[in-house]
Amino acid sequence: MSSHRVFPETSAFSSKVFRGGRCRMPHVLIGLGATGGQVLKAFRGLVEPQMHETQSLGMAVRFLLVDTVNEAPDDATQSVPEWRTGFADHERVDLHPADLKTRSTSTASHQSSRLLHERVERAMRGDDERSLAALCADSRRLGRLLLAGAAASFTAALDRAVASLQSDAAMPLTFHIVFGLGEGPGGGLIEVVAGIRLRWRDPRRARILVYGRLPDPDGSGDDGSSNRPSNTYAALVELNALAAGELAPQDFTSGELSVESRPALSAAYLFGGTLENGQPLSDEDVLETAAQFLRQRMEIDQAEGAGRDRLRQLEGGAYGGSGPDQQIWSQIASVPLLAFGSKRLVSPDGEIREALGLSFTRAGLLHLLHNHWQDGAGFVDEPSGAPAGAALRGDVESRWLISEDHLLLSQAILPAEASDKRWQSITDEWSSIMEGFKDLARLRERGKWLDTLIALCHRRYTEDFRNVGVAEFYRSRYAEAAGMAAEVRARIERDLIEGCRTGRWSLGDLAGIVDSLIGWQEERLAGIPERIARIRRSEDETRVRIIGVCQKWASLGPFARISGKCEAVLDECAVQLHDLNVKMTRAEAWAFAGQLLPAILTELQDLKQTIEAVVLRVADVVATIDRRLDRLADVLEAEPNAYVPVVRLFNRDRLRGIAAAVLTDEREQRDHATRMRDSLFANMDSQAGFQALLDHFDGSDPLHALHAIGDSRVDDAHANHVATAGEGVLRLTVLDQIREMYGSDPLALRSFFDTVVSATHCLIELNGTASATERRSFALLPHAGKPEAFAKQVRAGIRACAGAEMTLLDTGRSPFEIGIVTIQAVPALSEVASLAAFDAAYQARLFSDTATAFYDMHTVSTATDLKPLVTQVPEHQKEMAAGFNLPHLLIGLVRGLVYDRRGGSSGTDGFLLVPKDADGFDEQPVYLGTDLFASSEALPASTVALLSANNARALSDASPAQLDDWRQGVVSLVNRTKAERGNDPTDLIYRKFVEAGKTASQMLRGERR
Repeated sequence: MSSHRVFPETSAFSSKVFRGGRCRMPHVLIGLGATGGQVLKAFRGLVEPQMHETQSLGMAVRFLLVDTVNEAPDDATQSVPEWRTGFADHERVDLHPADLKTRSTSTASHQSSRLLHERVERAMRGDDERSLAALCADSRRLGRLLLAGAAASFTAALDRAVASLQSDAAMPLTFHIVFGLGEGPGGGLIEVVAGIRLRWRDPRRARILVYGRLPDPDGSGDDGSSNRPSNTYAALVELNALAAGELAPQDFTSGELSVESRPALSAAYLFGGTLENGQPLSDEDVLETAAQFLRQRMEIDQAEGAGRDRLRQLEGGAYGGSGPDQQIWSQIASVPLLAFGSKRLVSPDGEIREALGLSFTRAGLLHLLHNHWQDGAGFVDEPSGAPAGAALRGDVESRWLISEDHLLLSQAILPAEASDKRWQSITDEWSSIMEGFKDLARLRERGKWLDTLIALCHRRYTEDFRNVGVAEFYRSRYAEAAGMAAEVRARIERDLIEGCRTGRWSLGDLAGIVDSLIGWQEERLAGIPERIARIRRSEDETRVRIIGVCQKWASLGPFARISGKCEAVLDECAVQLHDLNVKMTRAEAWAFAGQLLPAILTELQDLKQTIEAVVLRVADVVATIDRRLDRLADVLEAEPNAYVPVVRLFNRDRLRGIAAAVLTDEREQRDHATRMRDSLFANMDSQAGFQALLDHFDGSDPLHALHAIGDSRVDDAHANHVATAGEGVLRLTVLDQIREMYGSDPLALRSFFDTVVSATHCLIELNGTASATERRSFALLPHAGKPEAFAKQVRAGIRACAGAEMTLLDTGRSPFEIGIVTIQAVPALSEVASLAAFDAAYQARLFSDTATAFYDMHTVSTATDLKPLVTQVPEHQKEMAAGFNLPHLLIGLVRGLVYDRRGGSSGTDGFLLVPKDADGFDEQPVYLGTDLFASSEALPASTVALLSANNARALSDASPAQLDDWRQGVVSLVNRTKAERGNDPTDLIYRKFVEAGKTASQMLRGERR
């Protein structure tokens, strides 16, 4: 769905997740970066009730999303990732890369390299928010630094999350941290662990489980950038040290915390995009598997008995290897490294119900939008035919206050004037006074009758028409044109709303009606000048006739009064004066209409835009439903595949038949459309217009109430179909589905479970030597239900497939699914098949830009903290390391950064690296060994980074004279090596020093880094 609910603070597990009455164990799920957010979003989708569910929510889980936010100004291309939209403000800790602009002093405390500082400063000086955000997304150190700077916000959010959990105080907390090993925000793992341990120091009271995602080794796919493989190796080194207890919270936080003898973590899970059999998974399947494993692991932990014991044995034990080549830290770690596999066998009742409910909702919205029914297809998404506005012209003029009389104010528009009983039409205004005017004229002497009548009409026109005279009356109404136009719009809008509510018109019809109205009024407006001109010409003709009447009056003899001719001429004059004044009044009225119509057109244009916005919004909701239905169709129509995370068991042909039957039943669908329409308008005020309807569809979840109506109709329609056809697809448990598919064939049932259990592979590819390590499987079963004999047969079938490795758990879970979980110990990180690729990417990046890359990839800098994961380095890699490191060692020697203590009396026999801090003081010395060349092949990455960073700083600050002195010193060192090697110019080691000396000279001349 494109519209997402903002989950309230009390949102957590559905009450179905744990058994009622059992004390719920409290969990806090923390997601770092995109991987963490996506897994948490998928987890939430599993445990939050769907729209069709009404069960109360549990209080066992809280969410906390930590991620960088790109706030580049005026950047319309930036959009909020879909996975972020489902988390409320109190569930997020937003890290702003721009905060680095005010935190330059903090970087020194994290030992960032000078070159990394310069990159950040360049982005800040250029005010390039996007560049800075991209830098933070790829730098694990900056990811950690950003979280360290937001420590107060993070710990406050953490405290709120824990405080809001309603759980037994005796139950231990469990923190689950999900992150991408190669992502920049994942560098904040150490800060997160520190923040937790500063508050809950006893691992027995607060367990910390981490779940690190391995990217594709080649940096391709949906989950990574080209730097993520190299970042991943650095992250694995640090995770290994953290799991081994070599890193403790006091090492990476400014808070005071005593050194703990135990590691900070409880267990560490690794997962990637490839199954242990080498089969790749889609990014979506990886995230879904991780999310459902989180849920299933919590259920196992919640269960009592052997299942929980086996889980805690796996997460609490140490699994080591043996052999001369396996000198890896994880072999002595007290925190286990684990991998997992997860599968769910489901009867997709919720998805089927959602698909049918959304289909009903879609049909109701299409009825509202177009009301176009086609037999065999139902309501379709296209207009029904001719525009509705064409046939309305004569029917609605007076009702909508847009008749000619209304435009000329012959009939009143404003309610106050319409209720005035003295208000008359223009014609009646003049007709009603002519007899009185003739009587007044007769009171004068006969020769002045016509003059009196003409004078009275003139006074009426200029002063007394509606108390102010014609011209003044219409002039005074110009200021009220906007109010009159609003009244016209309100009358039209109420009528259209009512027509939509009763089903007379669809929203598409309404848009056509208003469009026709606009065209009609525009025609009127364009014709007003010609109308006025015709009236003026007619006035002239009438004046000529009045002159003729006056001439006739003047020619009357003395006996005209006796003969009645005077009365006849007076009557004729009155008729002509009436006609003239009506015409003159209408000319003024049409001039006013020329001012009123633009105001009405403005209102109609606005009404049209509002209706079109409603049409577009409803169409958007329909498109959202279509996308969700397409997604549901993809999963419901796909044939069962044992290797995907969710295996859906149901009769697909039956579902297609039932869906087609109920969705093309015109009586059923029109009845549903009426109910949905009534519900939509029920809560709207009787005077509300289309803006209220638009506001409804623009709400936080416009589909929720409508879908509830559609969902309620699903049960009725399904029940009617079952009564008629005798078969259904709803309310079938997973055991019902399995019994229907395999119940009559025990061998087929056994084969099915054998396939499913054997296909529940861990999401990590290990080397062959890891196959014999500790491995356990769990089957999470619903209550047996009826018939119990078949439930026992299912349990026996699962047990027969996996033997003693499988633990069967009655978790009280939903009757619509069975869960299968596999957990495997990873004896050493060297057993991870992709480690070599990550190491190669790490080394290549390190040698290309050591001074910066090391500090980008690592979040800790002390050499003793970072031990390599692979001890058997390939020869070509040793040569590459020597070719890079030896020139730096030579420069370090001539600068006095590397000390030659061989044969000295200080007790240290060999070479020492004594780096300088930012202020020029000596840092802790690092022993390099007795053989400079051998040291160059085996220097730890952290030492290389310290050496190259110090050299880079010195070279940038040195004068030309110093650089020249150092070049001479390098030449002397190479010559001394020649003497030590017996003055043999062909000696291989000496030749290595010659090449290193040349490289060092180029670096000193600024020709290479």
